[in-house]
Amino acid sequence: MSEKINEELVRQIITKVVSGYQEQNKVQAEEKPPVIKTVTCPVSEQDVEILVEASARHVHLTEEDIETLFGKGYKLTPVKKLTQVGQFACKERVTLIGPKNIYRNVAILGPARKETQVELSLTDARFLGVNAPVRMSGDLRDAADIIIATDKESIAAKGCAIVAQNHIHMTPDQAKQWCFTDGEEVSVKMSTARPLTFDGVVVRVSETAGLAMHIDFDEANACLFKDGDMGLIKRSRCGTTAQINLPKMKGEEKKLEMAVAINKRFITEEDIKKALKNVNYSGLTLPKAAILSAPAKDYINREKINITFI
Repeated sequence: MSEKINEELVRQIITKVVSGYQEQNKVQAEEKPPVIKTVTCPVSEQDVEILVEASARHVHLTEEDIETLFGKGYKLTPVKKLTQVGQFACKERVTLIGPKNIYRNVAILGPARKETQVELSLTDARFLGVNAPVRMSGDLRDAADIIIATDKESIAAKGCAIVAQNHIHMTPDQAKQWCFTDGEEVSVKMSTARPLTFDGVVVRVSETAGLAMHIDFDEANACLFKDGDMGLIKRSRCGTTAQINLPKMKGEEKKLEMAVAINKRFITEEDIKKALKNVNYSGLTLPKAAILSAPAKDYINREKINITFI
């Protein structure tokens, strides 16, 4: 036997439910919809033309090694200013001695540095018989050993010989103007007698930079480079367009979110941390062909970073 339905109670329940929906819709209507804006890096769509300089094999020395090779209290003699502010070619020369061969009359670049460094081309390294890795200047990880000598003395320079990675020097203002970041890798088409394009050219940003791209003699010979030749930084790998969402929440504002681009083929955890450092951006745009290191993937998952491949 079924119980009699209390119709008055049912009406009260329906009234409360309907009233609740109406109140919720009223609150949602009062909230402003997300404000969506699109911003583009203030860069021209045209390629950026840049002076290219070819660097022959050369040496940077510490104060201690200068005194060992030339005498106590010796100071290098500047003979030519370089495009990088404060740097110069010196009158003094040294001999490089490897397991297989010797290079005499090798240039020294000043001023003195914290670490002695020998910069070679790959052809130079093979001629000398040293296994020099490709590294950015100042990065001496796994650098090769070599002997540096003068007519007075010689030193066994441990872990100092590298093949210099090609790179571009520019100031912070120039980087901002063209929307480049320190450490970014770009492609540069050489405007030479035998044009070719260098990929993976590293942008180096510093206050004392002189705007120029540096290549070694192997690279210079490959494109038939001559003094005064220019390169074009290909805009297709530069500049970013990002979407900003500013949702207005009841009683508070959500943090600003913006996509940040990393233009590298191999991306590490440090690359991601550097790109997002000191900013409120939570999204990343990466090249379709980008390869993420395992720690980078773990970091992205752990921090819940939105990734877009373009």
